[in-house]
Amino acid sequence: MPVYKQPNSKNWLIEFKVDGKRFRRSSGTNIKRKAIRLEAKWRQEIHDGKHQIAKIEPLTIEEAADRYFQTVIQLKNSRENSKKSERCCLNVIVDHFSPKTRLDAIQATDIARWR
Repeated sequence: MPVYKQPNSKNWLIEFKVDGKRFRRSSGTNIKRKAIRLEAKWRQEIHDGKHQIAKIEPLTIEEAADRYFQTVIQLKNSRENSKKSERCCLNVIVDHFSPKTRLDAIQATDIARWR
């Protein structure tokens, strides 16, 4: 639900996604109907380009695997052979889906077929 209330807040919060990017902010009101109207208005403004929000280019599976390797696997306190093994596992996944496949193009059914 795009409009919800946190237990410790008097105001309704607005949250939704546009093109994979999450938007969240306080509605500034404790009236749910007003918050719903604000959510619709804000969503429309974003679609109309009134808010200068930079477009984020989707990652390819190759870029995501490289980033994961650099930021997670390389930083692990494990042996180099373990890191090489994990890199090989990532390469199998990348090769299966094709290196230039965008992450947002991969569906759950694609992953299920691969498994």
